[in-house]
Amino acid sequence: MAFPKAILAVVHRERPGAEAAVAALRRWARARDVPLEVVPLGDPLPRGIDEGWLAVSLGGDGTLLHCAARVAPYGLPVLGVNLGSLGFLTQTDASRLPQALDRIGEGRFRLEERLRLRVRPEAAAEAWSALNETVLSRRDVHDFTEVVLRWGDEEIGRYPGDGVIVATPSGSTAYSLAAHGPILYPEVEGILLTPLNVHTLTLRPLVLPASVVLKAEWTGPGSLLVDGRKVATLEPGARVRIDRSPHPTRWVSLAEEHGSFFSLLRGKLGWGRGPQRASTDPESRRP
Repeated sequence: MAFPKAILAVVHRERPGAEAAVAALRRWARARDVPLEVVPLGDPLPRGIDEGWLAVSLGGDGTLLHCAARVAPYGLPVLGVNLGSLGFLTQTDASRLPQALDRIGEGRFRLEERLRLRVRPEAAAEAWSALNETVLSRRDVHDFTEVVLRWGDEEIGRYPGDGVIVATPSGSTAYSLAAHGPILYPEVEGILLTPLNVHTLTLRPLVLPASVVLKAEWTGPGSLLVDGRKVATLEPGARVRIDRSPHPTRWVSLAEEHGSFFSLLRGKLGWGRGPQRASTDPESRRP
């Protein structure tokens, strides 16, 4: 059976260029007789979707994170189309969407399984899933808390201050990077702990195996954030379990489109570029 057998487009309609991107997608699908379902961001997903469908996220990185979380339990591969500014996670932009879909239809793509985190508070029946990170933090800007992290029965460390970021390799280039965490190659099987403004000089980022089961406990009031979204406020003594989700994100990789991981770091984040140096040419210093 040819892939994709159908397309699910999740669109952030408030983004400039969203309607034009949807129109281009409709034209491509109609010309190839591929069924297409267009769902605005936050709306219910259609019934009957499965791994034979392609999920197309039309928006920025936030839209892609939302789309990936929604479709992960169904096994849909995800293609991110950038309508925003940075678009670090997205694979292509709207102007090249038809060509990207042609490559996929011809089988010229690679599927990667991106690790996701499963996050479940001890007192809650609901669990959340993160592609980038979960943040175990203080409740408010004026609060102070301490997060105690354990691996099984063994204490990893106490994080006094703003909290700690628990990130995947995909998330190592997001909030964790801004907090001075290391960059992990996407195929690394690891989970990253990055201290968040802790009141000590003795804690450093730590990479643990992807099989780790973490238990977090707050000594003060706290918050739980999943991929940038606040999902719970927590009382002192609250506990949360964090481990690998059984539903990874199936990532459509178009190496011809965006180049290697390192070229993406160079293009989007300025990786490996030294400081701008003044010219030694005397002529260049003349007014």
